[in-house]
Amino acid sequence: MGREELLTNLTDWCLTQTVEWEWGDGLVQARLLTGPGGAGKTRLASELASHMTSRGWTAIRLTPNVGTPLGTLSQVCRPLLVIVDYAETRIAQLHELLDVVEHDQSTNPVRILALARATGDWWIRATQHPRSQALGAATVTPVPALHHSSRDRVTAYRKALNHFSDRLRHVYPGLNWQALLSRVCAVTALPALTAEEFDSPLSIQMAALLTLLDSTGTPQQTGVQTSSLEGRLLGHEQKYWDDTANSPERGLTGERCGSETRSLAVALASLAPATDRDNARTLLTNLPGLEDASAAGIRGALSTWLADLYPAPEGSVWGSLQPDRIAEHHIGIQVMREPGVISRYLANLDVAQAFYALNVLARTGRHAQYNSAVEALLRESINASPTIIAPAALISATQTPYPDLLIATLSDLTKKTSDTSLLKVLHDFLPSSTLTLANYAETLTTSLVDALKSQPVRDTQEHFPDLALALNSQSNRLAEIGRKEEALRSASQAIEIYEALIENRQGDHLANLAMALNNKSNRLAEIGRRAESLQTMEEAVRYWRHLAGKQPDAYLYRLAMALNNKANRLADIGRWPEALSFSDESIQTFKSLPEDQQRIHLPGLAMALSSQSNRFAQVGKRLQALEAATESVGYWRTVTGDNPDSFLPELAKALTTQSAHFSELGEIQKAVEVGAEAVKHYRYLSKAHPEAFRPFLAVALNNQSNHLHALGNYSDALCMISEAVEFYRPLIKAHPDAFLANFAAFLGTQSTQLAEAGKFQEALDAINEAIDIYRPLARDHPNAFLPNLAVFLGVQSNRLAAAGNPQEALGVINEAIEICAPLAENHPAAFLPELAVLLHYQSRRLIATKEYGRALISIDRSIEIFDDLSNLYPARFGEYLASSIEIRDLLKAATQDS
Repeated sequence: MGREELLTNLTDWCLTQTVEWEWGDGLVQARLLTGPGGAGKTRLASELASHMTSRGWTAIRLTPNVGTPLGTLSQVCRPLLVIVDYAETRIAQLHELLDVVEHDQSTNPVRILALARATGDWWIRATQHPRSQALGAATVTPVPALHHSSRDRVTAYRKALNHFSDRLRHVYPGLNWQALLSRVCAVTALPALTAEEFDSPLSIQMAALLTLLDSTGTPQQTGVQTSSLEGRLLGHEQKYWDDTANSPERGLTGERCGSETRSLAVALASLAPATDRDNARTLLTNLPGLEDASAAGIRGALSTWLADLYPAPEGSVWGSLQPDRIAEHHIGIQVMREPGVISRYLANLDVAQAFYALNVLARTGRHAQYNSAVEALLRESINASPTIIAPAALISATQTPYPDLLIATLSDLTKKTSDTSLLKVLHDFLPSSTLTLANYAETLTTSLVDALKSQPVRDTQEHFPDLALALNSQSNRLAEIGRKEEALRSASQAIEIYEALIENRQGDHLANLAMALNNKSNRLAEIGRRAESLQTMEEAVRYWRHLAGKQPDAYLYRLAMALNNKANRLADIGRWPEALSFSDESIQTFKSLPEDQQRIHLPGLAMALSSQSNRFAQVGKRLQALEAATESVGYWRTVTGDNPDSFLPELAKALTTQSAHFSELGEIQKAVEVGAEAVKHYRYLSKAHPEAFRPFLAVALNNQSNHLHALGNYSDALCMISEAVEFYRPLIKAHPDAFLANFAAFLGTQSTQLAEAGKFQEALDAINEAIDIYRPLARDHPNAFLPNLAVFLGVQSNRLAAAGNPQEALGVINEAIEICAPLAENHPAAFLPELAVLLHYQSRRLIATKEYGRALISIDRSIEIFDDLSNLYPARFGEYLASSIEIRDLLKAATQDS
């Protein structure tokens, strides 16, 4: 899509009114434009604003220090376009904007156009807000290169020459600008504009400005790199710095505040804001020659000069060199020249300033010519001041689009140090769960465990509680990156230490033991050791009940979490009514917490509700299942909006669950929409951590395949389930206990999709493989796996019938009904629907073998069940009822004729 086409597209997006509401439609809609600095995003947005203003819209550009409260936007009585530049740094303001414009009284369209360098965790965080439907459905569009052809570039270059000459004639009034323009616009004077960088509007504009500045006869400052557009432009910018600094009233003409010092000062000011004038003067003590009290006057004059150079953002004394691309180039040069000065500067920042500086350095380091210098600076700084720089790096790495250098620096520090105190500090700053830092978190906890284990024997005994705590943390971090068996070993070691400490009466460690048991239970479940997992969880619940009885304020939340985990473990072995009972108790316990604790522990309640929805579904309470899942998704959206790095995986899991429950109630379109969001999130997660998240992506793909099949989109349904099967084949070889059951389910889905594609033999092969897997599972764990075996047998019967084996197909469907009938008798709400489906298929098999009387009995029983179900869930079972009635009518006619 070219620029003009994109502008037209954006204009149409603003003007189009949605007739029928769909997800992301409505009065408030959003788009995100991405592209590197200088790509022309802001210019394109300005052109759109002009277009829309001419059509009667109000168009505003949201600035970080907007003077008018955003609440006034709700009073705008015309269609509104809001442009948010640097959106990746202004998530809170985006959310405030959404709160203002999303209201019931709004009758005019609102369009939010966000501009950013790239998507990433920041965009996910922005989209997970209670009012973020518009952002969540926003199209992300990379801004295309503006100047592809030489002709385009020359035209843009000449326009820029004319534009800048209009401005510069006021700065250099004595020049003959008409003659100068004629000279530089001549074909023979045009520079080569063939390099790839001239795709960027900013590069064209910089080249034009440099041509005019060079033509004025103004000498460029010595010592400035001139091999690039940025370097040459900085040469002219430095002349501006020197001209403004050398005026007598500034007091900046002495040897301690020369040109190089001032240039370095500009870089420091561009790295981090100064909170007030005292802070500004203090930060400038890091400049060479300005450390002592005798330089106080110079530092004051220098801070005033810096404040006058560039507009300062709200909350800072000074501003940064603009645009960012020039600032990054200047900082990169100074990092290569004066790494020691900048390292000292970083060490004297507070955490908020260091966070800002590290973000700027991360952007600077992405430029190839500065990457190694920035990396060396970060390593030096973090080693010199780890307690200041490392926490800021941990925070910054989860928010910048360019975290690689920060993570590499943190990893290097962690691997080299044996200082347990430092490792503990770093461990305490880790987010409880993190995607961006998942691999680093494992590195850190492993380093801490190794450091504690390497202590002398006497010291090691003193550090046993710390070691057990570190092992438990290591177990969680290993599990997050998919290393389940190692995670189990770490949890088991932690339990051994805690049990020894309790036995020897060395402190009160019962809560930590209960936590480690809970952790071990989860690890056992993840590798398919279901019975051991339940046994371990029962022990943890006993301890948490004891502790919560004594100190409810401290431990009631932990008990609620443990009850939910026990419910999950019971469900794993098919004890569904008991599982629902513990799930209900878990949620009641969460909701009995004081209000302030309920807010803190909202993720725990969200997790318990998602689990409860599955428990409801397993006992046939489909409406309650969807209600619980929907409540869970709402809570996950809230907490994920604040911290996607920690909670996005749980939101994706909850969406997968919710989509399945929509499907169970026949709301297929909603199931597809929600399922697509879950797949999108899992694809993003799997790119960074495939071992941890591909299994979950496969489950989401399986669900979505079923939903698409129900809509009649058989081609996409087959593609999705084939991808899921492909993901799982290597997993079942490495971890059969953990993944075989899901793999068999995927094969069942694949069989259905292959049959729709006319690949009948492959469809039969797939369901045969699924049943071969499921028979031993159902034998060993009948409560958990017999119901699905019945389902798979029903599918196999259909495949055999399609292959022309009616007798074999009848035998298989009879076996399926023999399994399902007693289940339906004992748990009618859960299993009567499946029994009705199987009876429907049985009647078809009997018709094929010409046993019309028995076929009529089966279809009558099927209709009886479907009639009751369609009254409750018409969208889900109405078609089954109609099809069964049609078969009965045909059978009655056939039996009467005979």
